[in-house]
Amino acid sequence: MHAIKIATMAFSDLMTYLDGTAVPPCLVEERRTHAASEPVVIESILLVGIDEFAHIIFVLPGLSARQLLELGACRPSCYNEDSADLLKRTSYMAWAAKDVEARVDCWRLREFLDGIADGQFVVVFTSGEHAVIARHTLDSDATSGFQADIQGCCIASGPNYRPSRQYSEQEIEVAHGQREVVRKGVLTADVWTKRG
Repeated sequence: MHAIKIATMAFSDLMTYLDGTAVPPCLVEERRTHAASEPVVIESILLVGIDEFAHIIFVLPGLSARQLLELGACRPSCYNEDSADLLKRTSYMAWAAKDVEARVDCWRLREFLDGIADGQFVVVFTSGEHAVIARHTLDSDATSGFQADIQGCCIASGPNYRPSRQYSEQEIEVAHGQREVVRKGVLTADVWTKRG
């Protein structure tokens, strides 16, 4: 089981949460959770360790409140993407809504991924004065499956990727010098970490 509880808030309320002076309702322990339905460049992504939950905070300028809410309702997925010149493969953890996808390189999330071993994490999507916070709770099977998906992607990407194992010399030669194509609606984040 993978349950998601969502709260919307003003950006100022998000700031009081980050300094530890307020707790959004979706982070308050309850006896019941509601199972979630299946489901340009980002300015920044910030990893913070608040209380007992691992956090990812996406700062997404220009997104509407509706888009933030749709992202908040998504379960993350993992996939690999090769560069246009075929010389690099990146593993992404992504939240994909109807017309927007927020993603981050899995290799940049080591601290966050270490923090989800207990099956709980929080993702915040913010734009302008709006913020959506989503608390993910995974049972042991869902946690194992999620970690296996990430490991499965990363085993063939980043420093583990060898283009010659996937492509012929001719394919690599043809792709040499190709420029990256930015897919509409796909937002790729940079990562900063904040330590308490």
